[in-house]
Amino acid sequence: MDLPFIANLSNVDLIILIGAGIVFLVMAYMIFKQIVKAIIIGAISASIPIVLYLLGFNIELNLQTIIWFGLAGIATYFIYDVISGWMKIIGIITWPIRRLFRRDKKPKEKEEKEEKKEKKGKDDKKEKEPKKEEPKEA
Repeated sequence: MDLPFIANLSNVDLIILIGAGIVFLVMAYMIFKQIVKAIIIGAISASIPIVLYLLGFNIELNLQTIIWFGLAGIATYFIYDVISGWMKIIGIITWPIRRLFRRDKKPKEKEEKEEKKEKKGKDDKKEKEPKKEEPKEA
């Protein structure tokens, strides 16, 4: 097996090539997942006019209506996906600010847990103490 283009690559170039291949595979997988989700959403959205017609609603059932509902569902999904992506990005960017101004509730919770443990420990000690029996007189 003769691969002349790999023989001329240095170690750094080979690492970059492998890294680019991995990034490409990850991106292709993510795009594939989005396409599958869009197809599912489109199929469900396209079935809405059929279900409404079967339920007795006065809706015109033709190919144009079915396609319109399917495309509207796909468009709505992509809008939702873009907005949720932006919200994740904003969350990542603003996490230091949110962490800085966060109310610190954790110490109170820790104190309450410690108090519960202490109370539980005292109760356990009381239970473990042997009861003194009085001598029986015969």
